[in-house]
Amino acid sequence: MTKSRGRKLTYEQRVALAQRVKSARLDKEMTQAELASAAGISRQTVSNMERGDAAPQEAPLLRLMGILGIEILDDDLSEDTHMWMGLIGGVLEATPTERRGQAGKAALDAAASELASDVSGKRKGGLWQEDVDLAAIELNNWQDEQEKEQELP
Repeated sequence: MTKSRGRKLTYEQRVALAQRVKSARLDKEMTQAELASAAGISRQTVSNMERGDAAPQEAPLLRLMGILGIEILDDDLSEDTHMWMGLIGGVLEATPTERRGQAGKAALDAAASELASDVSGKRKGGLWQEDVDLAAIELNNWQDEQEKEQELP
């Protein structure tokens, strides 16, 4: 789970997250080159993150976190929200890989529809309508990436 788009990760948060990359990569039995390719970044960037040479840029770091399955919890989310995210995540994990994107989009669409019925352009539950729209765009981009990966030999 990534931070909401209204806030950026701090320098300290990016450094702390980057420190988790190597162990997560090794747990998944991936090489730096494989991880870099999956994230659309250079192997050197992955190496730099793992060595702690510099605080990584947010966008590539978040892509790595997603690929490695590292959750970035937003401290502003309620326990109830975390519980629902865990439940939905469990259902998505149980869904066959080729249908996961469609199932995730359906879950997002349902939540966005509930929000939109209450929002009407107003702030609701810590989200702005733009956050919902950006989340939908991110999900669509992720689905496109997954489809491209499945097309590769």
